[in-house]
Amino acid sequence: MSHITLTKWLETHRKNFTGQILLNESLARHSYYRIGGPAQVFAAPKTRADLLLLGRAIRETDTPFFILGAGSNVLVRDQGFPGLVIYNQHLNREISTVGSKTPPNRIRTGSSVAITVLLKTAMERGWGGLEFLCGIPGTIGEPW
Repeated sequence: MSHITLTKWLETHRKNFTGQILLNESLARHSYYRIGGPAQVFAAPKTRADLLLLGRAIRETDTPFFILGAGSNVLVRDQGFPGLVIYNQHLNREISTVGSKTPPNRIRTGSSVAITVLLKTAMERGWGGLEFLCGIPGTIGEPW
């Protein structure tokens, strides 16, 4: 198999991607401290299918990747990132309970749920045990 670059691969498969793809996107725009150079490729998937497509691109092109949430716990170097940055802010914002107990003993959150949103929801619904998250910036959860 010949080695194909990520940008060529994405050009070929772009029609199947519903999110946003940017080349040489400044990571300073997406980090809490507003520092850092560009990502070679910056992708903001919207759906599970988008995420699976990016996974296929990574495997088939052997591209280094980094998953970026809210950007609150990263420092990006001035040279940026020489690969694919997957921006995880628009994937899954669900908050649900697991099981039938009241109050719930387990909560499931999507990977794009801000911790502040989770805490506000917990407060409104009378859920306890999440107090340790107060003051921590960022997102929490799993893609799906």
